[in-house]
Amino acid sequence: MNHRIFKLLRLLGAPLLAAAAVFGSCTTELESNEFSPGGGNGKGEQEVLLKLHVPGTTKPGEKGGTRAVNKNEEDEIDDLYVLAFKAEADENKDAYEYWVSAKKGGDNATWTAALKVRDYNQRFIVIANALGANPNLANVIQGLKPGTLKSDIKQQLTVTLKDTEKTSGFNAKADNDHSAFTMCGQTKPTTIAAGGNINLQVSLYRIMARIQLYFGDKNGGGVANFTPSTVRLYNFNDKAQVIPAELDTKVTKTTIPADAKLQKGEAKYTVTGNKLEYSIYMFETAQPGDADQNKHVKRPCLVVGGKYNGGTADKYYRVDLGTPKAGTGNTELDYLDILRNHSYEITVTKVSGEGHDTEQEALESKSANMTATVIPWNETEIGNIDFDGEKFLGIGTMEYRVGKMGSDNLIQKVAASTGLEWRAALLNEDGQGIPNWIRFMVDGAEQTEATGTGADTPADLKFKVTEKKAQGDRVAIMRFTAGHLQVDARVIQDDNNPVFIDILDDVIEFDGATDADRSFNITFGPENTTLTWEVVDGNNPITFTAKSIDGSTEGNTGVQSGTTARKQVAANFTAQAIAGDETGKKTATLRLIAKNDNGDITAKSVRLSQIKRVVTLSKDLIITDGQEHNIYVDANFDWSVKMEKAGEIEGQFINSFDQTQSGEGSVGSSSTKSIIRFSTVLAQQWNLQKKSIELTFTDKRTGGTVKKNIEFVTGFYYNGHIYHVLDGGSKSLKVARENDRTLVDGKTAPQEYGLPEPALATKLAEASSTTVWTNDLAWRTTGWQNADVRSVSYNGTPGFTLVVGKTPNGSISTQMYVLVATATGTTNAAVDQVQLSVTNTGISYQWYPWLVVQNNNLSTLHFAGVGTDRVPYARQAVEVWDTTNPYGLKATPMQTLILGNNASAEINRVVGYESVQNGRTILYPYYWDFDNRDFRFRLSCITQANSLKETHKVYFVKQVW
Repeated sequence: MNHRIFKLLRLLGAPLLAAAAVFGSCTTELESNEFSPGGGNGKGEQEVLLKLHVPGTTKPGEKGGTRAVNKNEEDEIDDLYVLAFKAEADENKDAYEYWVSAKKGGDNATWTAALKVRDYNQRFIVIANALGANPNLANVIQGLKPGTLKSDIKQQLTVTLKDTEKTSGFNAKADNDHSAFTMCGQTKPTTIAAGGNINLQVSLYRIMARIQLYFGDKNGGGVANFTPSTVRLYNFNDKAQVIPAELDTKVTKTTIPADAKLQKGEAKYTVTGNKLEYSIYMFETAQPGDADQNKHVKRPCLVVGGKYNGGTADKYYRVDLGTPKAGTGNTELDYLDILRNHSYEITVTKVSGEGHDTEQEALESKSANMTATVIPWNETEIGNIDFDGEKFLGIGTMEYRVGKMGSDNLIQKVAASTGLEWRAALLNEDGQGIPNWIRFMVDGAEQTEATGTGADTPADLKFKVTEKKAQGDRVAIMRFTAGHLQVDARVIQDDNNPVFIDILDDVIEFDGATDADRSFNITFGPENTTLTWEVVDGNNPITFTAKSIDGSTEGNTGVQSGTTARKQVAANFTAQAIAGDETGKKTATLRLIAKNDNGDITAKSVRLSQIKRVVTLSKDLIITDGQEHNIYVDANFDWSVKMEKAGEIEGQFINSFDQTQSGEGSVGSSSTKSIIRFSTVLAQQWNLQKKSIELTFTDKRTGGTVKKNIEFVTGFYYNGHIYHVLDGGSKSLKVARENDRTLVDGKTAPQEYGLPEPALATKLAEASSTTVWTNDLAWRTTGWQNADVRSVSYNGTPGFTLVVGKTPNGSISTQMYVLVATATGTTNAAVDQVQLSVTNTGISYQWYPWLVVQNNNLSTLHFAGVGTDRVPYARQAVEVWDTTNPYGLKATPMQTLILGNNASAEINRVVGYESVQNGRTILYPYYWDFDNRDFRFRLSCITQANSLKETHKVYFVKQVW
């Protein structure tokens, strides 16, 4: 059974096409930031980075006016509490678990908290400025009981005006004298795991509403014949619920505690400079019910006092918080509920007569003799979805009303289950036939049908309605279907000729990498309409070096439509590049207000976004091994990815690449919410081929792109392991021994890569049909001439060879070689002749060459001399000690000689002692000091230089797994 749900999923949140802009824009993009956690503050905890989006403030003007608190005071956060809830499918069933206090980081938007590690999803509610709230909200938080449902927690957390504020209004006297601007927000469901970088993004909503008042215009230009002096706020609630009912969506209705009491109040404010900003704040307050006989005096309203037409006494005028009711010629109002986190901006444009003598008279009377417009800046919308228990199809707007002039820039948001294909068709009111006055706009072309596929974010389906000449309403049906799911939207075009503003995009983006120019068209009307505009800075504002609409740089001057029903003007903005290494997003809002001669008014906010898109990949090299590889994507935007020219590597390096992959931005460098997956191929025949392929990351919100390259290299499989092989080219033995790590592409092999051991080198030689140097480049010997050779232990370690010359003051020689790998095994390479001879340099004693080497490895020789009388002992020795030994006899370390062409070293160490232990002859080289005569003899090595020039292939390898 299908369920018709008349509450749009959060996925479908879309800005109203009517007058709207959030008090402290809650859509401002967050800056990307990475955090390296220290593991929390205790066992089972993980330190988490909280990135707060503090609602920004409007920027009506920079000069003059009454301002009690600086606008930055609204943003300040002095303390932060994090409440953890176990996330359930039905959020109302989320159960409270614990609270922690957070620690402030380097700025107001960066905090850290030690959250408990869990193996399930949690939602975290963040409450700011609890300590200063009345009563002490922090104490209430600390007393919450685990297991309590979130719906009950919401009711327990309230704040109340102080006794003095119940009459004088919320205290916002000065920067250092104001009550707490309490805020709250909630994260998405998140699992807190140990280790890694965890960033939680939180948009905060103030529990207060703000009222701004301007006379003449936003700059406080003033109104003829009237000098304002005071403003008084009437009828506001004394209590607010900290956490609203609509926590994960934009606020559309009040959430007021059951025991809240309406205060008439004595809240009075002084006006200077023809405007009053950042002074009037109030808790959410609903309009009284229609059945309330005293509803007029109970409505939230202002009473403005001032001198009219040069008078000496103040006169008083009532201003209601409402917008003109359609079809009443501005004689009636739609009264507005006062919602949290909204800014109600009132502009008094005309005073046509004398007001009342007292404030009470004005309160009890209908508004008269003062013309004022009220614009509630807000971004909310409802919608409709069809859901069958498994898949859903939804739209953002159920009904459109369009005036007779039509519109070129209408948008319907369409959301569907990921991968679900949907179709949209335009039908007449009876569901039959195709109307000729409405069309979808697909890639700039007019169409009667449109299609799409469900994704992580809703699709924007643009459509247009043409001008209507005939009298009477006409109706079209916009029908969306996906299998058996169906939702309809009605488009009604009537005879009204309302004030309108059309702009193709609700977000204008500037590339932060360079000075960026953007031009776009704005259409407004009907006849005799004035368009004014201003740019409001975001929390991290864009620096504009030029901005104009219709050639004018002054937004308050206005652009006139004159006799043109649809006036199109060009907007031209230039944003200064984001300097240096700064990578965060910058924002602003273009606020457009259109007003005709009858006083009809509409407004539209366009988000201006500047981003230097940054994508950092956890790796840019993939060694193919037949397994799935994941690359973490650290991006500062939500992205989708496309592999360019995928066919060039599919089948050889990877299996088919999934071109529908996407991820979230600003979630850290190790989140599974931002990852690309590759299924690699295990090569049957190894080669050194590699392929660099380009990935294009597209910002899912704006369409901007960043390109990155990934290199794919074939892995070498051997003995149950995969190796990454780098090509060092052909190198001589001399160069290889010098650890030359240069690769054929000019790069240098990293230190973790080394030459292959002989068995692996043999397999590489077989695969590449060449000969390969191994990691064993030591000289070896095939035998000694003119010498006696014995196996001995050296300093207690077996496996050494003792070589004693047969001729006094003579020479010994050997054939030496180095191993090289071939396709069938290792063989001798670089075979060379080495000759070592002893030459006296001191006295004319007769010495025999005496060497100790490790087996047949000639890389390093330990040598001394042996005299004639000790040669017999040397030829039968089984142990050699040239360091501290268990026999207690003197010994001095022998000289070492590294073989090389014409190498030599001088020494005066000789075999000075010998002993026989249990029939075993032991030798002890020692520094000569028997007759106090200083002498030396030289051991010289002569080799052929050609052997060091022999070249073979060099591969550097690293085991991958």
